[in-house]
Amino acid sequence: ITGSLVGTTLTLSGTASVANYQAALHSITSENTNLTDPDNTLRTVSFSVTDGTDVGNNSRGISVSDPNRPPTVTATAANLLYDEGDGAVPIDTALLFVDTDDAHLVGATVVISGGAPAEDVLGFTDQNGITGSIVGSTLTLTGTATVADYQTALQSVTYANLSDTPNLADRTITFTADDGE
Repeated sequence: ITGSLVGTTLTLSGTASVANYQAALHSITSENTNLTDPDNTLRTVSFSVTDGTDVGNNSRGISVSDPNRPPTVTATAANLLYDEGDGAVPIDTALLFVDTDDAHLVGATVVISGGAPAEDVLGFTDQNGITGSIVGSTLTLTGTATVADYQTALQSVTYANLSDTPNLADRTITFTADDGE
């Protein structure tokens, strides 16, 4: 069995058993090469087979769905300027949160790196079905909630420094969101 592709038509030819033609037809694949914004129009693949005398026809639809896109978290505030003794200060009250293909999220993390882990403290109050737990310099948020609820939750995360003589090194705070996919 040999194949010849002209445009969108694949022609298989050659004398072979029905089982071999079935195997050849089963091996045909389709691939969508637009991985960022595919056309979601239903495709139809038509099959026409002949034994030299009779012709049989059938068709099959192919649905193409959008790829999973990860949620994005965008900091909107300039660097947080923290003075010794300020107490708990929100990190970014205007943090933007977008997930173009999911209405709900299942978790998020906030991590402090750099600085002095013994003196840096994240704060969070459970809200809207979202629960926070802090281990070291990582705040983990869990619970299925809307994107808007997670945005509000992440906007409420605070930073505090517990030292009377704080380490003056810059800290980096990283926000990560999880849509379950």
